Amino acid sequence: MQKSIKEELRERIYKAVCEVAGACVPKDQIKLEHPEVEEYGDYSTNIAMVMTRDLKVSPVELAEKIAKKMGATVAGPGFINIKLQNDYFVSEMGRVITQGQEYGKGLALYGKRVMVEFTDPNPFKEFHIGHLYSNVVGEALCRLMEFQGAEVWRVCYQGDVGLHVAKSIWGMMKLKEETPKESDDLETKAKYMGKAYAMGATGYEEDEKTKREIDQLNKKIYEKDVQVRELWQKGRSWSLEYFERIYRRLGTKFKKYYFE
Repeated sequence: MQKSIKEELRERIYKAVCEVAGACVPKDQIKLEHPEVEEYGDYSTNIAMVMTRDLKVSPVELAEKIAKKMGATVAGPGFINIKLQNDYFVSEMGRVITQGQEYGKGLALYGKRVMVEFTDPNPFKEFHIGHLYSNVVGEALCRLMEFQGAEVWRVCYQGDVGLHVAKSIWGMMKLKEETPKESDDLETKAKYMGKAYAMGATGYEEDEKTKREIDQLNKKIYEKDVQVRELWQKGRSWSLEYFERIYRRLGTKFKKYYFE
């Protein structure tokens, strides 16, 4: 497995430190950061300042000796700034072309098991831009961790009971004549569910009688009352089927769905 540039730099810093200081330091103590000022280079380390606490020498003096070994520069109280040469970027582009999709793959998280919960759209409501954002971020994090050897468990938590469901079912009852057929396409069903929810949400806020009716429906949903069971199953099924279609387009597959 190809070493990362940070790993390569740590190796070089480690060797330089051992040579000029007469004492080595654990590699995990060599911290590399990106300087805030671009002119300072691509990476910076404070290892000289860390070591002088025990060596009783000037951090700047030690930093200059280490920097000389590496062709780096020194700034401030003893920071060693490292600038990558153009030749490095040219050779790295060659590896990108050669390795293709395998470029950057590593074992930094090998043996780790990670659960990531993301997207989380609620059935009975439309999939919106917030869900898309969560999906993109969650999927990107999962792929990055998998690329570094982790076993990732993608999960999605969805609320299939609650006030939002009662609002939707109330709307479905009012829009009974517009109920899609099972043979209708998913867009038609999703649009219908969105309209039903919007009607229920508006009525809940603006009409006291409607609010009472929806609150009563909410209780029946939790009790699995036969009066609402068919609509609940239908709305839930349509919503989840529509979400799955979106996931396929986004390239997302979940290991587990959690419902209320």
